[in-house]
Amino acid sequence: MEFIEEGAFPENRLPERPKHPHVSHFPDIAWTETYDPERIVLLEYRDAEGAESQRYVAVTCKGVGSNGVEYIGGYDAERFKIFRVERSLRMEQIARAAAAGA
Repeated sequence: MEFIEEGAFPENRLPERPKHPHVSHFPDIAWTETYDPERIVLLEYRDAEGAESQRYVAVTCKGVGSNGVEYIGGYDAERFKIFRVERSLRMEQIARAAAAGA
């Protein structure tokens, strides 16, 4: 624990949060459909770099951006995220979430 006493902390591999306010590069999106309760889906998705992933998403809305691109919005883990419909390889509805207060 000598490094702590010296104030020299080891590097960690976690990314640092930006020190400036977050600037969104997403277009304005007109949400044309909302889902209450949200729809739980298994989403296979390809990002802008071509990396493919599978994730469970609680889809809450669908809409069109000012750029003409269709988007879905929903919770991936506990964070709200926006996905381009054109990059969705497969979206399979697993369930509908329980309605609030039910």
